[in-house]
Amino acid sequence: MVPAAAHHGIPVPAAAPPIRGRGRARYTPWALAACLAGVLLGIGGAFVLSAPDEPAPQARPAGPTTVRAVSDGISGAVEPTTTGWGTQVVFELSGVRGPQRCSLVAVARDNTRETALTWQVPPAGYGLPDSPKERLIAMGGIATAADQVVAYVVETAAGEVLLTIPGPSA
Repeated sequence: MVPAAAHHGIPVPAAAPPIRGRGRARYTPWALAACLAGVLLGIGGAFVLSAPDEPAPQARPAGPTTVRAVSDGISGAVEPTTTGWGTQVVFELSGVRGPQRCSLVAVARDNTRETALTWQVPPAGYGLPDSPKERLIAMGGIATAADQVVAYVVETAAGEVLLTIPGPSA
């Protein structure tokens, strides 16, 4: 059988010999960078997969706007900070039994209520004799300006008020 190109007067080259390796493989800087990126991504993925169940604790509320309250063995503190988007609230709570779901609700001067934070109290609670954790420290936020908040209310999902912390402007 004659190749199709031979019919048109185009010479057909003889079969080329097989290509053989050039000895030792050559690595370019790009290949090395790709390998290094893969290793770093693998290490980073291992850190993400082995992250603890809880985030690192925030700093305890201690700024100039911090307000504290204690009632029936429950103690709490809020440190509201005005931001461009509203108010950031650092919150601390101790002396609460679990398990239960709770919320931190900000009450404004016009009596509007805004939830700043919700959480689940573990069965052993926070800050009790058998509790593994001395306190809950968390951060939340509201759209209302800090100077408009008259109180922060800690309440259960069933609506029971556990603690009322006056706002800095109250």
